[in-house]
Amino acid sequence: MVVAAQEQPEDCARVLATQGWQQAPFVAGRMYRGVRVSGAWTASHGVLDPVGAPGHLGGDGPLVEDSAAHGALIFDLSAGTTAQQGSWALFKTMLDEAGAFRMDGAQVRFRINEPDAGLVDNHGALEVCATPAD
Repeated sequence: MVVAAQEQPEDCARVLATQGWQQAPFVAGRMYRGVRVSGAWTASHGVLDPVGAPGHLGGDGPLVEDSAAHGALIFDLSAGTTAQQGSWALFKTMLDEAGAFRMDGAQVRFRINEPDAGLVDNHGALEVCATPAD
């Protein structure tokens, strides 16, 4: 009898549009082979349509990260004295280019690209999931 190896469940972070930086529950030392995002949110409920990770293209307003659209999913990655912040597209590209990656001592946080003062009228959430390699 052949027993199939059971895949480990993804490690996921539910990132709320109404909150600032939110810690991702990626496990230190675990190897991951990919990331994905799903869901919808808006930076102005009732005014702007819900969007995914790219945000409100052509939108305006103050931003946390200038390289990403208003309402985009942005990341903050820190490991020791090294830190990087940017758009979801940059995060996904970095990880795709790395292939399998290990979360060794790195802290990853996500948020909507809008300053804290503007979060009160936001709505929705995105889910960011990392797939274990083992």
